[in-house]
Amino acid sequence: LMSDWKDEAFLSSGELNLWGMNGRGDVCTANSFYGCDRVGMNGRGDVCTANSFYGCDRVVAFKYGRIEIRAKMPRGDWLWPAIWMLPQYWPYGGWPASGEIDIVESRGNDDYGSISNQVGSSTMHWGPFWPYNFYDMTTSEYSADFADSFHVWRVDWTSTDIKFYVDDDLKLTVDPGTNFWDYSGIDAIYDNP
Repeated sequence: LMSDWKDEAFLSSGELNLWGMNGRGDVCTANSFYGCDRVGMNGRGDVCTANSFYGCDRVVAFKYGRIEIRAKMPRGDWLWPAIWMLPQYWPYGGWPASGEIDIVESRGNDDYGSISNQVGSSTMHWGPFWPYNFYDMTTSEYSADFADSFHVWRVDWTSTDIKFYVDDDLKLTVDPGTNFWDYSGIDAIYDNP
């Protein structure tokens, strides 16, 4: 937790600059939305929105393999818990061109329809640029009470497909065939011979 790394006062009055933290220039992976700098002020815990990953001294990068996470989603209005995988490098450009794998996303709200802690999703974000993020072709939504008990999310990534599981139950298989460009049908959008 951020409060374990710093202290409780830091959450409401500290500044966390994720650019080049720990002497590395590759720590902050995206400067979109709220940027890579967090400042707690006026008693608000803005600094704690930073992911605890940023306090780590190493990056785990892999192509093909299995990742499992045992987690319990937090309960609380307007929380947006998520466990993502982003590329170590961005070879195809910014988001979503180089991809994002959402192992799980949920919400903290109780009984708030499709954005509550009884709903989770696993998604792959990809496409040439926004608004051509073709996540709707590679997403699965599922139900359980994710804030009441621990669950195991798993991703199996091979050279032919990526499979997403919750508690050993297969939720999504993504098999793009030859490549994601063909899979998207984007040639119908662009006249690209």
